[in-house]
Formats: sequence, structure tokens, C-alpha cells
Amino acid sequence: MDIALRIKSSLVGTPVEGIAITARSVLDFRRFRHPELAELRAEGAWISKALAKLLSRSSNCVDVGCHIGSFLSSVISIAPNGAHVAFEPVPEKAKFLRSKFSSARIVQAAVADVRGLTQFHVNKSKPGYSRISATGEITVPVTTIDDEITGAVDLLKIDVEGGELDVLKGAEKTLSKNRPVILFECGAESDLPNGYRKDLFNHLSAAGYQILTPCDFVFDKRAMGYEEFLRCGLYPFRAFNFIATPN
Repeated sequence: MDIALRIKSSLVGTPVEGIAITARSVLDFRRFRHPELAELRAEGAWISKALAKLLSRSSNCVDVGCHIGSFLSSVISIAPNGAHVAFEPVPEKAKFLRSKFSSARIVQAAVADVRGLTQFHVNKSKPGYSRISATGEITVPVTTIDDEITGAVDLLKIDVEGGELDVLKGAEKTLSKNRPVILFECGAESDLPNGYRKDLFNHLSAAGYQILTPCDFVFDKRAMGYEEFLRCGLYPFRAFNFIATPN
């Protein structure tokens, strides 16, 4: 990891992390130029409220796309007695995660719908946007949720930069058996392959899940249909992260 990422990762789970997030928000003057994106900017706060509503002290969580562990840290603080599993394909990050989160099982692998090896692109300027890619610089193991998870799962978080559908395809047995709530990312429509959002929506619907924004979940609003899900990815964006709950 480069120096900037090492510093950022060292703050994860400390009081300084919260201060840094607040300071970054206050100093982000783009909020004045683009007030129409206020709902999207508040997404992190709504996810935190949703986690507090979802999890008990003994909830079990799976974090696919762990990066430097910010989400995993939040989960452990809310559910310290749970059995947590995190997946991170970049070897250096996985090593860091094992040293920082000794109570969690860290799997150094990408996650998709088949096991094997895959090429992985490490984004140097935006490490959180690293992803499986045919033109990736490193080769990493790839596994599936169904092959790795045998115990109970209450929450499945997926943030893999466009590979969410493949993760879900490799988790069909786990979803059928455990019926966990799913927190997943689906970004701007302009950044997605043609038809990807609809395929993702249809796959979750067929699996017996309904989709809400984190804000709507907190306030117990109705689930959205496909057209509303699509509008979330069109400017001005409502949400890039969603909560899927079993029907």
C-alpha cells in the first residue's frame, strides 16, 4: 500500500476516523455547487443507521470487497459477538486486514460465480475502485460465497465495482438457506454495461428479494420497482448503495 493508503488504513476503527470523515464532509465545498446531490452525499450516514437497525451483538456478516476494513470495523463494533468473514483479493491489503481484525476470518480472494484464478486491476489513484478485469496487473484467487460460507449469515455486503451480479450468482445456496439482508452497490447508469442494472434487479427479484435505498429502509418505506431503481442511477443520483431484504 502507498503512504496515503497506509495512513488512511491506520485510522480505521479509531476515533480519529470519525473526525476525518466529518472534516472531509465539511471541507467538501462541492455540496454548495451541487445541492441536488445532497441525498447521495448523506448515503453513508443512512447506511450507518441501517446497520444499527439491522444488526444485533451476535449477527454474522460477510464483507465482499473489504478494501481497508472501514465497513468491517463498523460491523464488528455493532456485532462484536458475531462470526464475520471478509474477502479482499489484494495480498497486501489482506495481510493488513488479518493483522488489524484478528476476530474476523479474512479470505484473500476475489469473489464471483466460479472458483479459479482471475486477473485483477489495482487502481493506484483510487484503490477502492480496484476490480476484476481481463487487463488486470495481478493474478488472484477467485472463489464463491457458496464454497466459502457454511455457517449462518445475517448480512451480506457486496462492493466489487460492477461484479455484484456474479457474486450473487455464486451465493444462491447461501441466500436460499440463510435469507440474509444484502447491502450492495450499483453505481451511475452511465458507468454500467448495457442491461446490467435490469439483470441485477431481476436476479434479486427472482431470488425473493425487494430493494430499498438505505434511507427508505431506515424509515420503513415501500420497496422500489425497477423504474425507480433505474432513476437512482440517473443524475441527480438518489443512491449508489441499496439494501435488499427477503420478501
